[in-house]
Amino acid sequence: MILTAHAIERYRDRVKPDLTFEEANAELRRLLRHATISSQRPSWSNDEYERAYATYAVLSDGIVLVVLSDQYAAGVAVTCLTRGGVGDEARAKRNRRRPRRAVFGGRSRKDRRPRPAEFDAERELRS
Repeated sequence: MILTAHAIERYRDRVKPDLTFEEANAELRRLLRHATISSQRPSWSNDEYERAYATYAVLSDGIVLVVLSDQYAAGVAVTCLTRGGVGDEARAKRNRRRPRRAVFGGRSRKDRRPRPAEFDAERELRS
């Protein structure tokens, strides 16, 4: 299964904020070995990815990865959902307290080149 950088970042943000990106990536790959794959959206989720080709890798009772795939492509984990996640207001407050990340090579995060794991999963599945 392919893990997007977004899925790894969401896992860090929502489950283990103390991990580095590389540690979160390694932990997710370990957890995926024991994950249950389901076509049923978790009852607690208001997931916007509910489409014919969305499946869910259930990592634990309250943690799932949304996996997009079709008959031609390997599964691509595009995000991580958690039960009882932080609301928008609490997230905004937490993010205001977080120190700003350094600018890399004179570019802000949004202007940097994508990591190899970052791509438009839906575009990849359509091609």
